[in-house]
Amino acid sequence: MSEAYWFGSLRLETPADLSDVLKGVGFQPGWIEEIHWIGSTSNSNQNALPQSAQFEWLHLSHPLRLLHLLLNELIHAQHHTLLWLEPDQQGRFTAVILGSPTTVGRYNAPPQYRLLPLPSATGKWDEMLVFWQTYLLQQEESPSSPGWVVHPTDANAAVQAVFPQSQRVIPPPSTSLITSLAAGLEASRSVSASAGLWIDENPPHLAIFIERR
Repeated sequence: MSEAYWFGSLRLETPADLSDVLKGVGFQPGWIEEIHWIGSTSNSNQNALPQSAQFEWLHLSHPLRLLHLLLNELIHAQHHTLLWLEPDQQGRFTAVILGSPTTVGRYNAPPQYRLLPLPSATGKWDEMLVFWQTYLLQQEESPSSPGWVVHPTDANAAVQAVFPQSQRVIPPPSTSLITSLAAGLEASRSVSASAGLWIDENPPHLAIFIERR
């Protein structure tokens, strides 16, 4: 099985800045196969990257589910380089470049993080956490145990029981998944451990395992 990577988050005043901002971090606009507009429309912004397929997701109850699907497409080599674009509460935009090992090799682009979407789990918190722990141990390249965890407050006791060496990371509140995720990843750099677990605040509490590269 392949891998999926986070290459970096970008801050934009308007989508019209997208091409210049990508070039500023070493990515050519032509490398982006798809743009996913989350909570926003591409109708007035088609010229941002006209060569990329563009998809609008205006009303998502669970944006992390869409992120899971896109990461799995990268893992299974259905696509190689994608862009997630989402407005924040101030009216600006956060974009994230997602890609595969092909992105790394073809464009000599170093990723910042490896992202592994975990299967959905049910039950009480301790049952869900043990299920994810078991899943991680069964991977071909067994990753490190999470050294930091972003999780809902009511999961605190269970997280400490299942991952006693982990530290809780609390990103600043945001209505934007990708803004919150970017802030959480930046906050996780204060923890020496390179691997962590991100658990969605909202039921059914999807999760992503993250490794700093």
